[in-house]
Amino acid sequence: MQIKDYFKIQFKKPALDSKEEKIESKKAVFLKDMKNNYSRLESIELLNSNSKYDDSKILFVLLNNDVLDTILRFHEKSRNGAKPTEAFTFITDRKISEDCLKEYESIRSLLDRDKFEDQESDDALRSFQSLLRNLEKYFSREKEGSFHTSL
Repeated sequence: MQIKDYFKIQFKKPALDSKEEKIESKKAVFLKDMKNNYSRLESIELLNSNSKYDDSKILFVLLNNDVLDTILRFHEKSRNGAKPTEAFTFITDRKISEDCLKEYESIRSLLDRDKFEDQESDDALRSFQSLLRNLEKYFSREKEGSFHTSL
């Protein structure tokens, strides 16, 4: 036997049961949704840099819906008949939930304005950045808590 054969190390992934597989798939879907949300946010930043505020407002509305869908999908809930603010009640961390709700309300008030110019767009952008950071913080806590698997 050659010397290099003594140093071979073979690692295998741990086998997951069906519950852990479901948790891992939820994590993957959440990460994919967050990646898409950040991609849309970058598109909005590009539109704002070119002073296309009407176009960015359209993407803000869509991003707003995407963020709600991300939360609801993570908690396996549907949007049928639910108020948009109810999605934030599923976030178990009270401080993060309140911060997200505050940012969401700020975004809604900005999007409801007739005049949507530079200042409103920048404020909405900052609010969305804060909202997405809070969701990532919540996800990382959940990942170590109730969504911990052997992987």
